[in-house]
Amino acid sequence: MEKQRIKSDSKSCRRLLIILAQTVFFITGLFSQNLTLAEINQLQVVPADNQSLFTKTDLKFEVSVPKVKPSQIQVLSTNLPADINFKTVRKVQDYENGGTKIEVWYTFDKSGTYKLPRLPLMIQNKLRNIPFLEITVTDDPSKQIPKMLIIFDNGYRLSSSDEPPSKAAFACKLGAKLTFTVYLQYSTQLVQFNWDLPKDSIFTQTETFEFTEVKYREKKYSHDLIPVATFEWIGLTTGEKELPKIKITATGYNGYRNELLLPKLIINFTQGSLETEDSKEAIFSSAFTTTDTQEETGNSLEITDKLCQDLANLYSQERKALFSYTNIKKERINLETELGLPSTSSGNYSILWLLGSLVFTLAVLVFFIISIKKHHLIRVLIFGTAMLIGIVSIFYSIGQRMHTFGICKGCSISSVPEVSAEAISEISAGNLVEITEKAGKWYYIELGQTGGWCLQDNIILIK
Repeated sequence: MEKQRIKSDSKSCRRLLIILAQTVFFITGLFSQNLTLAEINQLQVVPADNQSLFTKTDLKFEVSVPKVKPSQIQVLSTNLPADINFKTVRKVQDYENGGTKIEVWYTFDKSGTYKLPRLPLMIQNKLRNIPFLEITVTDDPSKQIPKMLIIFDNGYRLSSSDEPPSKAAFACKLGAKLTFTVYLQYSTQLVQFNWDLPKDSIFTQTETFEFTEVKYREKKYSHDLIPVATFEWIGLTTGEKELPKIKITATGYNGYRNELLLPKLIINFTQGSLETEDSKEAIFSSAFTTTDTQEETGNSLEITDKLCQDLANLYSQERKALFSYTNIKKERINLETELGLPSTSSGNYSILWLLGSLVFTLAVLVFFIISIKKHHLIRVLIFGTAMLIGIVSIFYSIGQRMHTFGICKGCSISSVPEVSAEAISEISAGNLVEITEKAGKWYYIELGQTGGWCLQDNIILIK
């Protein structure tokens, strides 16, 4: 009887515990926090902080759902446009807001402004579609090549990467001042800037900016437009006229130089009330009384093959010069300045440097031997160190003089020595390049961090 009573009490206890657990679960469900409709409507998926919204990059987006545990949320898949790619998703506990943070990553193939499809979430067994904040994705400026743009006062703009317009861009009254500004983008250095003078019109540079004067800019990656110069163009005869050719050589973020030209742009100059004999005289008068800013700021010298040969000859003479080294170096630097080229010390290690190192080392060697004979330990150490420095200087000079340099006449370089190979970069005329390899009629040349193959005919050797 006693065993039956104990078994009966045990069953009763189990039943009581089950009922108690069900009651606690029911009460917990009644008092658990649920998202209100207002709180759901306030949810929005936004880009994570401290990231640049660039194409071809994994971009992180996030949304915090308060009052809900990660186990109560499920992220569903959605259809995305062709140029947006889903990468991964993650749910983490949001201790700050007492809920769950949803983190999702996407990549964008193209730049532009995007409003992504709503993010579907199952929150506490209910489907919720959370909207995204509208974002603008741009290309990574550090990977862009320099670009030249012009912007007219009427708002029309054209860049060096655009296709040429199929017809006249717009019309302008005869005699009216057509003003535009030239800009650079994705550039750290302005190497060369010049333009042509048109016929039957007046073309004047009216303003230059700091970038043109100092010709250098801090390497700060951005999409900002850098003003270079402002021009005024006045047509004197009616008809369609091509914008004068403007040429810029600029160094990009990657250290490469690029020659920039605008596509062909046509302006239609039409008959206007300004076209009278008096107005023409006034236009010509103002043209000759204004300052000739092109002569002051523009570089009109074209770097021809002859100028490249002259520059190569100066480098060769500089390498061999003894007592005339300073004068030849000064003449070489003046020519480079006149051509708008940066002066460099690479490739012009004079024989004077090698002879000086030899004389210095021999003189120190004499004192070193005398110090040994007189048992002056401190002098032995001093002259021994100086002699080592002299020997290093000798070998360094010999090593530098064994390198082969040349002046580029302006060419494209490719990754393989083949005529049909695709060009990977352009090297402007007048640049000093190092020749590191030869294959048949091809040279492998290097300019800074740029390197590639070009035909020997494009390089003038420095002997």
